[in-house]
Amino acid sequence: NVDDELISHSPIEQSLTNLKQLHHLIRDQHPTIVKALDSITLQLNIIKETLYEHIVKQLHICIEKVYKYMYNKDQTQLIISVKQIIDQLKELIFDAVNGQYDQFLISQDYYNEMNLIDREYINYIKIQFNQDFNNDKLFHNNNDDDNDNDDDENQSLLLLIETIEKWLSLFEKRIERVLPREFLLNNLKCSYLFSFTSQITNELDIPGELNVPPETQFYFRINRFLSHIQRVKKNNQYYRRLKIRSHNGKLFYYLLSNDYRSKYLNIDEISATTTTIKQQQLQNRSSLLNYMNTFADDRHLNYSQEQLLQFLRIVNPYLLKQKETLRRQTQMYIPRLLTYLPSLRLIEDNYVSKTLIDIYNESNST
Repeated sequence: NVDDELISHSPIEQSLTNLKQLHHLIRDQHPTIVKALDSITLQLNIIKETLYEHIVKQLHICIEKVYKYMYNKDQTQLIISVKQIIDQLKELIFDAVNGQYDQFLISQDYYNEMNLIDREYINYIKIQFNQDFNNDKLFHNNNDDDNDNDDDENQSLLLLIETIEKWLSLFEKRIERVLPREFLLNNLKCSYLFSFTSQITNELDIPGELNVPPETQFYFRINRFLSHIQRVKKNNQYYRRLKIRSHNGKLFYYLLSNDYRSKYLNIDEISATTTTIKQQQLQNRSSLLNYMNTFADDRHLNYSQEQLLQFLRIVNPYLLKQKETLRRQTQMYIPRLLTYLPSLRLIEDNYVSKTLIDIYNESNST
């Protein structure tokens, strides 16, 4: 959390000024490429998860925290962190009940239909959700070490897991029932993505191509975006699967991860927002810093994952030099990944590859 006084300090203003000048310099030298990148980022940010999907993602985070605490005892602030997430979900549901239905926006035609379907249902969710999670037994104080207290703690954790799993099941069934599995780009007001071709500019690489090792003999550039988008669920989170055709005809699948609270701010708007904040002297927090702090955890997680992928890229050449791994042709698949905004990422989705979680789930099902 950064106070308003820090905004008026010269380093922040100087950094924004330098960044703005750099942006204008690049835009003057490559106007078509910069305009295309800005338009693509802006329209990709329109494709967001819905409120239902966001709640499912947050509930999975809660239940993961509970399991980690039960098995590892490594989270001293378990109840506080889980309760904070639940309180945030209550606020989001309350906002939806009060008429902020833009979270459900999937297409303009579908918007009116969902408005009628979910108006009563979301009101029911608000009442029942508050009743289930207002139970004091769910958030038992675990500071003491008595045996009786330990038993109460275990019972409260089990009750918390049951409550979370109940709501996970309800929301997932609602998503499958209400939200479409496929929709079109032109129905999402993404006309630029729908009409983009390499004739506009053929200098845009496939997302994440820059991180591919330089000894690779092939390179891929964006030819066009296919019109169909799919809704998929992987690793306890809902994504939008995009299809991108490269200049040589190869088809790439990308999972788009975007928090529904996100918004797009270009460098000019950030500079204007900072100037307005300095003039008005808002109390304690600025709207810009609030927005940035909202996704602080997301940025930290994104950076850690990208650092891990970079490490695996270093390990892969080492595996090729080892006798056993070379004989077994053992290598780790490293997807292309690109972060456009703190909450917006494109992750390559390869149908051939399998994660360890997928293998584990398949073995359990059989």
